[in-house]
Amino acid sequence: MVEIWEAKSKKEKADELPVIVPLVVYHGKDRWKIGTTLGETITGYKNLPEAIKKLVPNYKYLLYDLSQYTDDEIKGEAQLRILFTTLRDIVTKDSKGLQDSIFRAISYLRELDNKQTGIEYFETLMRYIFNARADLTRVV
Repeated sequence: MVEIWEAKSKKEKADELPVIVPLVVYHGKDRWKIGTTLGETITGYKNLPEAIKKLVPNYKYLLYDLSQYTDDEIKGEAQLRILFTTLRDIVTKDSKGLQDSIFRAISYLRELDNKQTGIEYFETLMRYIFNARADLTRVV
């Protein structure tokens, strides 16, 4: 957020800062266990005197914990469904489960009108998967 505001004020010479809604998209193996305010991540925040708390940022952020969503619950355009299911499955599925996720992504790509965009998106998807998962080095 600070970097966005700095860029706006320094590079663009803006007098006003844009509104930023903080969003966390989580895709770990386990469910998100941290609170949804910045103060919950700051050591000793809850024990600070109220006068000091007023001076320390403690915004709430939106949390999308992808680990808890099923395929049917992930909605949107094909690219968004591919992104979210891949992020969810990259750490939670075994090789076979991830392979199923890739095949599902391919079926989503068929929904795209622009086939060249679909091919480029698939290439990016595969690069991400093979970089994120070292256990997928041999053909099954």
